[in-house]
Amino acid sequence: MKWLIGSFLIGLGALAGLYSLILGPLPERSGTQLELDGLGAEVQVLYDERGIPSIHAQSEDDAYRALGFIQAQHRLFHMDLNRRLGCGRLAEIFGERAVGVDSYFRTLGIREFARTK
Repeated sequence: MKWLIGSFLIGLGALAGLYSLILGPLPERSGTQLELDGLGAEVQVLYDERGIPSIHAQSEDDAYRALGFIQAQHRLFHMDLNRRLGCGRLAEIFGERAVGVDSYFRTLGIREFARTK
């Protein structure tokens, strides 16, 4: 019974730590200027207080290209984050504060299980 309660508390702590790790390092969304090949004119992307992008472009083609770029950035980040989480390698990008989460997920053996399937 003590083992079950301990495992539950460790899991709950790991989830709380993961939650703070994901929300803590949100990307900077102001003052950044990027060069994107294929645009016909300047495109401006503004984020509201909830992180929802608003695209201002002079043509539909430019707006669609900017939208695809934004979606790819966010999707790539999530894919990489999930891969690192499953392997127990979050500390590589988040530092020492992620070691506990990494230890927990390495204990679960998700990476080894995925290799056998």
